[in-house]
Amino acid sequence: MAFRKILFAIVSGYLCYLASRPHEWFLAILGCAIFAFTLTDGSRRNRLIHSVVFAAAMYIPLLTWMKTLGVDAWVLISLLSILPWLLLALLPTLDKSLRSIANYSCAVVLIEYVHSAVPLGGFPWGLLAYTQLDGPLIWLARLGSQYAVSFAVVFVGLMMWRAYSLKSVRALGVLAIACGAGAVLFGATNAQTTTLKVAAIQGNVPRLGYDPFTQAMFVTENHIAQTNSFIADIAHGNAVQPDLVIWPENGVDGDPLSAANSELFNRIQTMVNELNVPAIIGALILDSAALRPTNSGLLWQPAQEKIPGSESFTHAGVAQRYDKIHLVPFGEYIPNRAFFTQYIGRLGQVPVDFRPGSVPGIFDVGSLKVGDVICFEIAYDDHVRATLATGASLLAVQSNNATYAHTEQPRQQLAITRFRAIEHQRSTVVATTTGYSAVIRPDGSLLDVSQEMTADVVSGEVPLNSAKQISDYLSDWIVVFFACYLGLTLLSIRRNSKGATWIR
Repeated sequence: MAFRKILFAIVSGYLCYLASRPHEWFLAILGCAIFAFTLTDGSRRNRLIHSVVFAAAMYIPLLTWMKTLGVDAWVLISLLSILPWLLLALLPTLDKSLRSIANYSCAVVLIEYVHSAVPLGGFPWGLLAYTQLDGPLIWLARLGSQYAVSFAVVFVGLMMWRAYSLKSVRALGVLAIACGAGAVLFGATNAQTTTLKVAAIQGNVPRLGYDPFTQAMFVTENHIAQTNSFIADIAHGNAVQPDLVIWPENGVDGDPLSAANSELFNRIQTMVNELNVPAIIGALILDSAALRPTNSGLLWQPAQEKIPGSESFTHAGVAQRYDKIHLVPFGEYIPNRAFFTQYIGRLGQVPVDFRPGSVPGIFDVGSLKVGDVICFEIAYDDHVRATLATGASLLAVQSNNATYAHTEQPRQQLAITRFRAIEHQRSTVVATTTGYSAVIRPDGSLLDVSQEMTADVVSGEVPLNSAKQISDYLSDWIVVFFACYLGLTLLSIRRNSKGATWIR
């Protein structure tokens, strides 16, 4: 019996991992249903083991792409993702009551919240909500963000287990009707009449063993060349003139604002002038005063006129700038640098810590506001919410996934981005160096998407929307609600037990 439950835990966790792939949403619900059989064990020790095995079977394969940075990095981030699931063992044994099922569903929400917040700002990756992009529960994202969707995945899965155990499907029928009604009421996107033509440039990154300086030079050259090719296509009628062009994170792998790089500045300015529309350019900026670089998005405006006898322009250049706020630990900065570099020598490849920004990225493009987030920031729901709270009607995501090319990471990040588009009902433009670049509609569907490790341009005309969703108003209060419900229910169970030990 013990071995069978361990096997169930492995299968259920692996099914939840498989559900992270496109069109496999039902596997997450099935995985939760199978996991329920392991949570009925009367021994708290056994439930703890089953919870760890379940989480390991889900996160270890999900995060295999971390091996690109080293096996130790993969093991560490997997361990940090697994540990919060130990909290499940603190709950009473799962039974067939609706209260018990709701308790476990709330507990998973709290586990994912902890996973997304600690340590070092958390790692909100591999949440159950992200598996539901093509499923019947995704409409809940507009009501209660990722936490409402994750709650529903677990609740429906445990209800399937209950129906199987009781040989009754009546409750499942009620759930199916509720999901259908919700999809009808909240699944349709808001009516939008204003549109914007957008394009994202994917210049690609060469993999030929160049030294870092040469590699950086080629990245910039590739993106300039791809943009110039796009300009030529527009001129010949083979592409539509956009209203906004977006480059990826580190599309300029250097500082075009430095006085020493005036030639690079002028080349980009000439390119933007030929586009004749604003461009959001990703670059590394080194402020001479701070002596620490920033990972930045720059709103670059086309020139109105050229200064006679000069290569410079008036009314041009960088009009606004966003510095990335959520820096990646051990990638863009080293926490407790003196301690960790003593034991992990390769951390010396990050010689200086980046300086984080403090203000969300909002760019004024004509009368429109465009929200800008950079790479992993798309996974932080509070950050995206704060970016769009100012009335941004379009979301731009600049990313550099070259390190993880041909792993599952770029696809997983695209799934998170699609989830954010649905959650906030915003058209979203993703510009990456190596893929997947994409134009995403407010319903999460892909209007255009690139392939990996190719130079490409993705483009399209997208609807604009600045209206807030219910999830924007609820914010993290939805988590507080689940926590309060769980706490009050457990207190009630303890009180009714009349002094008996309720944690078994």
